[in-house]
Amino acid sequence: MKKARKKSGSLKKAVKFLLAIVIIAFIGVMIMGDDGDYSIEDGNPDAKSDAAWTLMVYMCGSDLESGGGASSDNLKEMMNADFSDKVNVIVETGGSSYWYLDGIDPDSLAYYHVDSKKLVREKTLDSASMGDPDTLADFITWGRQNYPAEKYGLIMWDHGGGSLQGLCWDENHDDDNLTLPELNKALVQADTQFEMIGMDACLMASLETAEAIDEYGKYMVASQEYEPGGGWDYKAFLDYLGQNSEADGEKLGEEICNTYFDKCRRDDLHDMATLSVVDLSRISSLSTAFQAMSEKMLLLTRDAVSFRALCQGTDVTENYGGNNKAEGYTDMVDLRGLTENTESVLPDTAERVLDLQEKAVRYQVHGSSRAGAKGLSAVYPLLIDDDIARMYEEISDNRSYLQYMNVLNDSWDESMWDEEDERSIGLQELDPIQADDYDVQLSQEIDDNSTLHVYVTSGLESVEQADFSLLYLEPDSGDFVFLGTDSDLDADWEQGEFTDRFGGTWITIGGQYVNANLIEQGDDYNVYTIPAIVNGNETNIRATYDMNDEEFTVNGTYDGIDEETGSSGRNIRPLKKGDKVVFVLPALDENLDDTDDYQSEEIVWSDDIRMEDEDLMDGTYIYIMPVYDYFGEEYDADPITMTIEDGWITAEEIE
Repeated sequence: MKKARKKSGSLKKAVKFLLAIVIIAFIGVMIMGDDGDYSIEDGNPDAKSDAAWTLMVYMCGSDLESGGGASSDNLKEMMNADFSDKVNVIVETGGSSYWYLDGIDPDSLAYYHVDSKKLVREKTLDSASMGDPDTLADFITWGRQNYPAEKYGLIMWDHGGGSLQGLCWDENHDDDNLTLPELNKALVQADTQFEMIGMDACLMASLETAEAIDEYGKYMVASQEYEPGGGWDYKAFLDYLGQNSEADGEKLGEEICNTYFDKCRRDDLHDMATLSVVDLSRISSLSTAFQAMSEKMLLLTRDAVSFRALCQGTDVTENYGGNNKAEGYTDMVDLRGLTENTESVLPDTAERVLDLQEKAVRYQVHGSSRAGAKGLSAVYPLLIDDDIARMYEEISDNRSYLQYMNVLNDSWDESMWDEEDERSIGLQELDPIQADDYDVQLSQEIDDNSTLHVYVTSGLESVEQADFSLLYLEPDSGDFVFLGTDSDLDADWEQGEFTDRFGGTWITIGGQYVNANLIEQGDDYNVYTIPAIVNGNETNIRATYDMNDEEFTVNGTYDGIDEETGSSGRNIRPLKKGDKVVFVLPALDENLDDTDDYQSEEIVWSDDIRMEDEDLMDGTYIYIMPVYDYFGEEYDADPITMTIEDGWITAEEIE
């Protein structure tokens, strides 16, 4: 996975036309859904005096509702559930400029009690941001006072953006959202103890999220990876809770995980799915252990070789939500993977972190393309950017980890340490490695077998990884069409030599060459992103290559991270029969300036479409092998030309 310096990616809002038949019923409106009749009624139902559970759903509809009715679909699932007289389900709606369930006013907030086939509106409030902690605190307080129960559950519904961004973006209030400190503030203000706190949102199953809520909940249910727009299966897990109202937060969380994964499987979106149940009572100890590990990570920055081994371990750790130029950055990685992959240089602290992480994650599900997901993520700066350290400082008091980020940013701040703090002893004058300590220089040669050898002749200690880029020289226009990046190289780290004899094949889908970019390299599979236009909409196709089966799998489309808000798209969808797909290939002109993208021929998706390596057509190609240091700097070897003719490849230096 390549480090980079710029954010990219955008969230495209879809438009859906509403077909509804409006019928006046009682004091509300009757709605004809695809799977039944639903009413929204004003009233004040009596709370169940002996309720075992009150489940509070904080539903910030955002563009997920206005752009396709995702909130309304989940509300219908709730209304279809078989309710028990021991379970209350209450909902606050807001955050969306349009609701597909007619009767929900987008210009106000409202509290509802969910019953069979109906929503009972109990309270209407003036419009306010659902990204305001007071809005959340007021809803929790109202729910506890009006629907007392033995156990309380809270579900946050909307987009998520991971630890650095938070969740619940209100499109009626300039996309204001709840950061983790604001989420904590709301829980402190509401002063309610929850049996379970869930996030039906992308990327929120993190150590930092758990730290923000652990004093107010027993269990957390959340996803490390992005979630599809359909979200959790509310009917299924509410049916379970209705029949098993004695269940604790862990058992309910397990059911939410299982029914969510079954729903993803039905929608053919299970390959990338994740969901986990975390015991929040374990988080304080885990956080302390991770802080100790962070201090050791910081100390390793004094030695170039150890620092490189540390960074290389993080490079092969599974990451979530994108973390590439096309899809944008979340800077979220699997905590267990981060620890295991750096254990060789952090032996004193890794065992403790691994043991406590395993105890904290009580249950989890994941798809075949997320086998590295172990239930809890953590922030790691995959994008080398000062903003990440600034944002991390707002959500965590782990100063050693913050300073480690500052070293990566080449902005070590010795004034951060308090000389009277015993934990700071030995850190004030750490003198870590800096970017200008090493001058990376490269040389290269092509041998008689047209094999390229790139040598690091200076600064090898700071070099972290290498990959290659491939471009096709379009003969008529003279443009360089970018085919993508990969890292199938031989590396001799002792000698500083990277070798590749390019095999003359490239990735195709449906017989069309694609711009395939490696975004994650694991032990068993690689993950690629491929820019495309699907049914007229710009997006990215996610795909994985299974190294054991030696086969590609197309996982679906993903719009990536919204550049303005930092939220992850929940518009994940599989490619379906009849979808019209055009692959986009960026291009450079003869002056190496960006020019108009090239587009493949349109293909119509079917079950017969295959993703596979195919021989490249005859022609001239440009091959570049860059190397990267652990500060995110790129050093390019000289481009070479490769001529393919009748299957023979000839590589030459460019004069």
